[in-house]
Amino acid sequence: MLRTVSYCLHGLVPASCICADRYDREAVVKALGDEAGLKPSLVFIKTELKVGVILVREGQQSEEQILDNQSHTPLFDEFLSVLGDRIRLKGFDKYKGGLDSVHDLTGTESVYTAWRGIEIIFHVSTLLPHEEHDPQKLQKKRHIGNDIVCVAFLEADDTLFSPTCIKSHFLHTFIVVRSSPSNKTSPTSYEVSVVSRDEVGAYKPYLWHRSKFVKDSLFREWLLTKIVNGERASYSAPKFARMQDRTRSQMLEDIVTNLQNHVETGQIPKPYRRGSWRPIGHMRPSSPLLDSVRDTFEGFEQLARDFGRAFQNNRHLCDVIFNVGQGKEKTRVYAVRAILGVRSRVFLEMLYGFTTGYGPCMVAQGDQQRKDSLLGSIKSSNFLQSYA
Repeated sequence: MLRTVSYCLHGLVPASCICADRYDREAVVKALGDEAGLKPSLVFIKTELKVGVILVREGQQSEEQILDNQSHTPLFDEFLSVLGDRIRLKGFDKYKGGLDSVHDLTGTESVYTAWRGIEIIFHVSTLLPHEEHDPQKLQKKRHIGNDIVCVAFLEADDTLFSPTCIKSHFLHTFIVVRSSPSNKTSPTSYEVSVVSRDEVGAYKPYLWHRSKFVKDSLFREWLLTKIVNGERASYSAPKFARMQDRTRSQMLEDIVTNLQNHVETGQIPKPYRRGSWRPIGHMRPSSPLLDSVRDTFEGFEQLARDFGRAFQNNRHLCDVIFNVGQGKEKTRVYAVRAILGVRSRVFLEMLYGFTTGYGPCMVAQGDQQRKDSLLGSIKSSNFLQSYA
């Protein structure tokens, strides 16, 4: 269900399709946004990710030893080229994932890729600022420790890696890629392992059939897919689920507050681009629906007139009917209640039942309705009748 200030769209999708993972949820949401003509369109998934990358060398098992690595090896540089492109941070105008692109305070370079419409920035431990007097390496830890997924590259033969050595409340998934420094084969081969917290469920692509890959486009596709799905699967963990519930609750409270203010003061909330409250009766009454229409047809008068005629002639889009005329001969005029309400104080008072301080008003009190004192000057109520 999609609700706006002026209308409501809804549809039904069988639960069996969603549970069986045979339905493209993103396509459903996109189609709903396209049908409603929303600009920008509805966003179903997060399209920007930040991922940690650490280098583990032979014999390194503690957090301090791992984060103390400063230099790269040819094998690690080759693996970074699989993940994405090496970019210069200063002046970088795409997704930065919290890295500084003005003063080089978080290093001068990083690794970035745009994959299937998703921007991924990698927090590479060896590219982040290194301070000798800081044994805990907080400049590196504050980026990698706040990521959800971390890729650990083991350039070692016998070294064991334990995810618990990296202390973080946010890291929920580790993708461990091992390559032997003594391996001189071409193309380079990689052995992959995946470990996640207990509350993170299994996610595709699985490692049931193979755990060894060679450097090619298939390995890159598999690895990036695993990274993105690992982040999404981690969202269901209790820590992030509570954060999402808290955010949604706050958003609902804001909606209720705005609507309550709308009813009590007669002001139309404008929470989007133009960002202010305007009193009813302003020379340019505004609402999200009117703004979207105005922006779309601005400078195209003929298109705007065609749009108006489409609303006027399509009864299915209208939710109020006016009987206009005197006596028994009346003409039916169809209209949209919300549009009339924001265009005219008279219609707002008549259709929604609250006063703005101007003109007549019908106020509901229990089962009775009393007329505003200004209605005494009206001789007849048969001239205009509305049916909601």
